[in-house]
Amino acid sequence: MTSDSIKTSPIDLGAARQSLDDARQSVNETGAKAGARAQGMADQATDVASDLYERARGAIRDASGAMPESTAEAIAAGQRAVDEGTARLARRVAKQPIEALILAGAIGYLVGWATSRG
Repeated sequence: MTSDSIKTSPIDLGAARQSLDDARQSVNETGAKAGARAQGMADQATDVASDLYERARGAIRDASGAMPESTAEAIAAGQRAVDEGTARLARRVAKQPIEALILAGAIGYLVGWATSRG
């Protein structure tokens, strides 16, 4: 080490300390800005998630409100189909009672035969 480097060392340390302080301040400011941006993005994500939740909740509420009407309509349609089928069968049996009796007997025989085999 020379005497020149010893004389300039205190000045260089002061400049280095100032540079370090400037860098520390810059990092702190950058970190604060990044934190603020992250908080803003988190707030936006929260708002979007909350909006989606409310939309889904409304859609489910609407669907569940319409369900009893749909169920009642389905039951009524099923009842009409059964009533219509029963009426058709009754008309056919009335027109051809002998054939209906033979057909019912054959179906009964087949069902009995199938269940006795198992």
